[in-house]
Amino acid sequence: MDTLNRQPASLWGAPLCPSQSQTQFLGDIVDGTRTEAPLPFDMGEYSVTRLIGRGGMGVVFEGEHRRMQRRVAIKVLHANMAEAESAQEQFLAEIRTVARLLHPRIVTAFDAGQYETIVYLVMEYVDGHSLDRLSTPGAPMGLADALECVQFAAEGLAHAHLNNIIHRDVKPGNMMLAHDGELKILDLGLAAFSHELIDDEQGGKRRPICGTPEFMAPEQFEGRDLTESIDVYALGCTLHQLLTGSPPFRGSFFELMRAHCGTPPPQLSAIESLASEPVIADVQALMNEMMGKQIHDRCASMNEVVERLTRIRGRLLNTSGNHATRSSTHVVSSSPIVSQTLGGFSTSDARDGTAETREITSCYQVGIDLGGHQLTAGGFGEGLQSDDLALPSGPTAVTIALDDNSSSIDACFAVSQSQGWAIGQAALVRLANGRAGCGNAISLIAKQPSLSIDGKEYPSSMPLACLFRRAFQRSAMVGPANSVFEASLTVPSSFGRAARERIMLAARACGVPSIHLIDRNLASALSQFTFRADGEGSAPRLPAGHWLVVTINDLVMEISLLAVTSGRIKMLSVVGDSRSNRHRFSRRMLKWVKKRVAKMGQSSSGGSITSGQPLKTQLISELSGIERAIDQLDKDPQPPFEVKIDGRKIKGVLTPGMLVNSCGDLIQGFGEMLAQVLSEAGVDGDEVNACLTIGKLTHALPIRSLLQNFGVAAEPIPVEPAEIAGSVAAWTYLSGTDPRRQPRLIACNAHNVGLQSADEHVLLIPRLTALPASVQRKLQRSDTTFDAASESLQVTLVETLGTTDTVRLSERSSHAWTSFERYEIEANTGHEMPMDASIEMDEEGRVRFQVASRTVRRESSQSLGEAEVERLRSLM
Repeated sequence: MDTLNRQPASLWGAPLCPSQSQTQFLGDIVDGTRTEAPLPFDMGEYSVTRLIGRGGMGVVFEGEHRRMQRRVAIKVLHANMAEAESAQEQFLAEIRTVARLLHPRIVTAFDAGQYETIVYLVMEYVDGHSLDRLSTPGAPMGLADALECVQFAAEGLAHAHLNNIIHRDVKPGNMMLAHDGELKILDLGLAAFSHELIDDEQGGKRRPICGTPEFMAPEQFEGRDLTESIDVYALGCTLHQLLTGSPPFRGSFFELMRAHCGTPPPQLSAIESLASEPVIADVQALMNEMMGKQIHDRCASMNEVVERLTRIRGRLLNTSGNHATRSSTHVVSSSPIVSQTLGGFSTSDARDGTAETREITSCYQVGIDLGGHQLTAGGFGEGLQSDDLALPSGPTAVTIALDDNSSSIDACFAVSQSQGWAIGQAALVRLANGRAGCGNAISLIAKQPSLSIDGKEYPSSMPLACLFRRAFQRSAMVGPANSVFEASLTVPSSFGRAARERIMLAARACGVPSIHLIDRNLASALSQFTFRADGEGSAPRLPAGHWLVVTINDLVMEISLLAVTSGRIKMLSVVGDSRSNRHRFSRRMLKWVKKRVAKMGQSSSGGSITSGQPLKTQLISELSGIERAIDQLDKDPQPPFEVKIDGRKIKGVLTPGMLVNSCGDLIQGFGEMLAQVLSEAGVDGDEVNACLTIGKLTHALPIRSLLQNFGVAAEPIPVEPAEIAGSVAAWTYLSGTDPRRQPRLIACNAHNVGLQSADEHVLLIPRLTALPASVQRKLQRSDTTFDAASESLQVTLVETLGTTDTVRLSERSSHAWTSFERYEIEANTGHEMPMDASIEMDEEGRVRFQVASRTVRRESSQSLGEAEVERLRSLM
């Protein structure tokens, strides 16, 4: 990669000395006057072995880097593209840009240089065939294969667009399908190099027509400024060719221009082999949107294309005749669910062990809110049915009974070797009886990777997986044979990468094929939208503008500020603290009550617990009285409470003074968090248009007073978990069918993400960076450690988990890093440094790390994650 870092002075380093026959051959082959090659021969560090093909920009050879013994592809540019020094400079700049695109769907650029008068590019060699050879008239691709290839291409192009690179010449000929099934996109950046502005007849500048006419968007024919949308259009044309064997339009240049600018895309249903496909209407709708004549008529981004294709492919999978086990869908009458989504688990009701199967024909999306002490479900879909509910046709919101006709399951779990696992109410009974091995399934995953019970180690995802299993069994609809089951799970912004991974593992262990993580603050804003599927789109019920979301529940104390319009919900700032949660408030208040009792002489033990009950049982019994009072704060600003201390019943009132005296430092921390959020967003309190609150403690007068003191005049609006779950299900459903009329969710990174270095931690993606995000870095020797046993270089990614304690908010260290991912990189001879690395974070906060031309293995999550899923399934 050294040549990529040189300046194009004169111009590519030390001159090479090819033989006269080699020079003549290269000149002839590039000019197209010669087809036979005196091969093999050496060209600098490379051995050129055979001619692969010829294109509009030059020819491609197969070669080998002799020292590295790496098989490569060498593209030699046409002489007229490499004559001017300015062209060489631009070419080098483009190659530097493309070399930073480290993605499994994009061919990696290794090197660039000049051999005598020949300018060349060295790329990753792909052993396979271009898609134009795999889909020809009379022999098109099958539907499943075509959709998969287009989705792979969209993933790679989305990465390029994230880095502000437009391909400009997307077509089947620029996509290679390797023999191992991997798809690679070719020629990224070269199209830009070959289409700089040129002089027009009036002495001005104009942009020449670029691309392949059969796949060009209308604006390309007109020479207008181009955006990423032209790649979306071209990929829609590519989809047509893969499905039919031909591009959507044929003819001369001018005939193609008229067709692309004014003729609707052809109907796929007219093709006999496609007419009977159950998802062809969805494919046609997607292709029509990708090939919209106007930019605003097209899919908004490649990420949208990926999401739409994911859903279509899921529906196709469930209806494919090649998957007999998926073609007949039976569900349990008392807890219906599609059998295969449980990964082999029984679908009988967990309570009585009996089951009556029946067919369902509904389409369904489920939303799960991880709200703290409960897991709450909501649904949205067409033709929903349940045992006691028949809904009209058309998309409908529905509350799902999970436990005793409630939409929630308590997140409590209990486990022992003698009695096994229990969740929900059954676990609460064990907890009340003082049994060990009890806890909160949601908070557990945020704290630790494993759980030790009776001397045995369990994955910390296990309790949540049991909860998910119950939820998915009890959620009344999973979908018909022609739909894919999707779960959208809400998570607090404060949850780090490790916690998010464990949530995904727990859901995957239940066999859910499509899982989305949605920031809970954004989901809370969705709860205030009216969702419509009649073409008019969804809209907020509250005034657009700045919305403040305040949460104090069993998981976190968290505050975020959002910018909300009908078309977008964007997070501007967020601060969270997992320690200053509702449970901590409860314990503080109980401790304060005990001190008061002791001071008043009402307990001879001075407030200590002296009864014969087990310590944990006693504590739970005491806290329950405080918890019941907190649950009444939305109805009574000073609710009564009753606790039993040292065998005596103590009655009192939860007054604002009691809350301030017992939890003053926590309330002060809340105020500091609020000040930070408003300051970071650059918004004054009186500019807040809506205030959403989650959790009963947000009704407490000291909290409300702080909001008013900061100028927040908007009346607080309580948001319930069932509202969040239902709105998430609705948004997911409608985003798959009519995404342009749904609000776009833009989360931000709630934590600093960096790289562990020998000198100091290196910040890569700062806190509050809008997602998705990508950063490039040249790895130095100090960024890695060499592991002699595996002969690999190790890289560790770290993050700051936000506020560690609101009591010391002003003193918290920005260097309080914790590791969340470790990678192993293949070490070549000499461990050449620096290495070009790419770190990406997607919309859901998941991280991808890659290194150019090196094999990277994700050590801590991917490999262990798959093993953990299998172990979870075996335990369940």
